[in-house]
Amino acid sequence: MEKVLLIGPNGQRWIEAGQPFKFLPGEKVYEDSQGHNTIIPDEAEEELHTGIQSQGIQWGDAVARLTKVFGIKPCSKCEQRRQIMNHARELGIKETLSKLKETI
Repeated sequence: MEKVLLIGPNGQRWIEAGQPFKFLPGEKVYEDSQGHNTIIPDEAEEELHTGIQSQGIQWGDAVARLTKVFGIKPCSKCEQRRQIMNHARELGIKETLSKLKETI
């Protein structure tokens, strides 16, 4: 997944290439010395994804653990979202997002 790095006075953020977005005040697209502005893939995101896969942790379980650490109590909808996210690989992005939207 290609991403574009935006840099501004408030720091930096990544935007998926091809997705619509709005520049924040003072923000611009980062270009390296060769004039390239996309990174494939974001190293931090790839490291997180690889780490979760290597430990056998699924995305829904990872989110559930994080919310527990922050003291957020789960509800029945949270459990539904956890299960959907755990099956995101099989479902695909569109189906996963569609199913998650139904839980809101």
